[in-house]
Amino acid sequence: KKMIKGQADPEVSQYKEIWKKLAFSNVSDKLPVSILAYRADHSEEILFVSRSLCQMFECDSVEEFLTFTKRSFRYLVHPEDIDRVEKYIEQQIAESDENIDVVDYRIITKKGNIKDIHDFGRLIENDQFGPVFYVVLFEKEMLDRCAQYREPSKSTKEGAPHEN
Repeated sequence: KKMIKGQADPEVSQYKEIWKKLAFSNVSDKLPVSILAYRADHSEEILFVSRSLCQMFECDSVEEFLTFTKRSFRYLVHPEDIDRVEKYIEQQIAESDENIDVVDYRIITKKGNIKDIHDFGRLIENDQFGPVFYVVLFEKEMLDRCAQYREPSKSTKEGAPHEN
């Protein structure tokens, strides 16, 4: 549908209102991670996406990202991975007292690049939207690069006693 010059897209306006209600839009762009929130129902409708996630998908804007992913988590994950990912998330949530899931999958960016993703999610009941998955995503390549900066644990530091 074509936009009349100067008019805002009503769907984009709706998403901006949702993001305000989710209360983390102010800080999400300053975090060194990508953030996603989506409905925990059959639609898996995307409610929030950080700009860093748009960049991960090689999209120039939130609007472009929402169009590219058809506003659904289902179209965010590589088509060959989605069934496995959804089943694994469901299994972890069912077995977790804290409603936490951790899953790896691939994405296909708007430019056709394939990236490996590490996804940490938590299912939370939101007063406005019902059950919502709040997710932090990392490119696995970035995690591997950042590993060099981690402080070694006490058991691996030089001079620490070793278990036999």
